Amino acid sequence: IVLHADKVIFHANSVTGLVESLVGLVPGGGGVKETLYRWFDRTGEAGKSAWKTFMQVGYGRTASSPVVARELAMFRDGVDEFVMNRDRMLDRAVRAVKELSGAYRVERREPIPMAGREAWVEMQAWLEEAREAGRLTPHDVTTGTQIAMIATGGDVGQGAELSEDDILALERKAFLALAKTPETRARIEHMLNYGSPLRN
Repeated sequence: IVLHADKVIFHANSVTGLVESLVGLVPGGGGVKETLYRWFDRTGEAGKSAWKTFMQVGYGRTASSPVVARELAMFRDGVDEFVMNRDRMLDRAVRAVKELSGAYRVERREPIPMAGREAWVEMQAWLEEAREAGRLTPHDVTTGTQIAMIATGGDVGQGAELSEDDILALERKAFLALAKTPETRARIEHMLNYGSPLRN
C-alpha cells in the first residue's frame, strides 16, 4: 500500500519492506512493479533498476526507519515525510490529503524499458552459484527466479518497454505459480505455526 501512495507520512520508527519471499511468494498487488519503477525513476537504467529490485525483493530487505527506507527507494525526498511524534501522524496525514485533493488526478505512468532475457539469465546463474555455495536453498532459487523474471521482464529483448499492466501480469503469473508449490505452502504453514521462516 505504501509504495502505491502519492505521498506517505512515516513515523520515524516505521518498519517497511517486502518480505513475501521469506514465505516463497512474490509480493502481490504490485510490490515488485512499484519497486522497479522507483529504482528506474532513481537510476534511469533498466539493468541497474532490475538488479536493485531483484536483490531487495529477493532478500526481503526491510527498512527500520525513513532514513533507511530512502536508501531502498521506499522513501522519496521532497514527496514523503516523517514525523517524530506518533500523536501528530493522523493530523499531518489529514492535512496532506487536503493538500493533494485540490486538483488531484491519477496520472498513468509511461512504460519503462526492461533489462530483458540476458539479465534474467544472469540472475538465474547468480542464484545457482549462491545455492551451490550454500547461501540459498533450492526454493530460494525457485522464488528468486520468479522475482528475476518480473524485474527483467523475462523473455523479452533488452530495452523492450513494458507497461504497469504488463508487469502486473508477470507478478500475477509468478505469484500463482509459486502459491501452487508444496514448498511455498510448507513455508507459509511454518511461518503461521512458528513465526519464523522455513529454509527449504
